[in-house]
Parts: sequence; C-alpha cells; structure tokens
Amino acid sequence: NGCRSTAGGTVACVSDAQIQQEVEKAVAANGWSEGLGSEFFVFLGDGISTCSGSSCFVSQFCAYHGYFTDSNTGQTTLYANMPYTGYSLAACGSGQYPNNNSAGDSTINVTSHENNETITDPLLNAWYDRSGNEIGDKCAWSFGSSSKRTYGNYNQTINGHEYYLQGEWSTAKSGCVWT
Repeated sequence: NGCRSTAGGTVACVSDAQIQQEVEKAVAANGWSEGLGSEFFVFLGDGISTCSGSSCFVSQFCAYHGYFTDSNTGQTTLYANMPYTGYSLAACGSGQYPNNNSAGDSTINVTSHENNETITDPLLNAWYDRSGNEIGDKCAWSFGSSSKRTYGNYNQTINGHEYYLQGEWSTAKSGCVWT
C-alpha cells in the first residue's frame, strides 16, 4: 500500500511513485527503449485503488498520463496509470459495450484518451486549452453517432474490430472528431 484510498477497491492502494518504479523495473528487465517515442501503460487489477498526491481514482480521475526521468537511465519516460475501470462503471464506464465486456470496452476508451493526450502533450506543457483541458478532456464522454451491435453500440471499426470510443478534439474542425 502506497496510499490510503479505497475508491477503487480494498485490495491495495498504489501511489504514482510506485507506478513509476514498476515502469523502471519493466524497462530494465526487458531492455525497452524510453524517450518521447515510447509510452508505458500500467493496467491495475480489480480492487486496486490508486492516487497521485491527493487525487485518487474514481473521485478525481479514471486514468492519467505523465512522465518522469528514469533513475537508472536518465531518460524521459512516458507512462499512463490505468486503473480497473470495471470497478466503477458509473464513473468510468463508456456506457456501451460492443465486445460484451464492460470493463474491457471502458478500458479501451480511457486508453485511447490517455494515448492521444500523450501524443499531443507528452511533457504536460504542450497542448491544452485556456481551461487547462487537454485534447481528450475537451471531448471526454462525448461519443457521437453510433451503430447497433448485439451487445452495445459502436462508433469505430479498427482492423475489423468494433469499439465505442470518445471523440478527440480537432483544432482544424474546432470540435470533436472520431476518425
């Protein structure tokens, strides 16, 4: 336990520092490259809470991205903390589950959100609006039009697979887009 929140469950609470330490261990063990061209997603299990400072899963975020300098390599390391969205579908669920897996479909949505934000704001000092919203925040929980599926609607087909993903902000369109 690195924190005290039980908002994501009572198994354990993982701090941001612990997430970063696990990324460092995985990078070292696997010889992975770091830098602005790589991002490491840390997916937490069901019942594991997580906090970054005083901000905690469910009450303040569904996932987040960040960066740190790896203490072993001195390299900039991009990462995302991905709590188990299925623990609180009311807070972090996408509402449609085209793959008949509410936790999985919702996790894919927040993963897309964090990945796109990392691309446009990797060091948390690049793209954000006057209110402090990043590209994904401007369209969070906005899903646009969708098509019917047996288990739930979908709005994206990627490599033949159907997903229900929020839009992402486009400065060219001055609005949310889904392609």
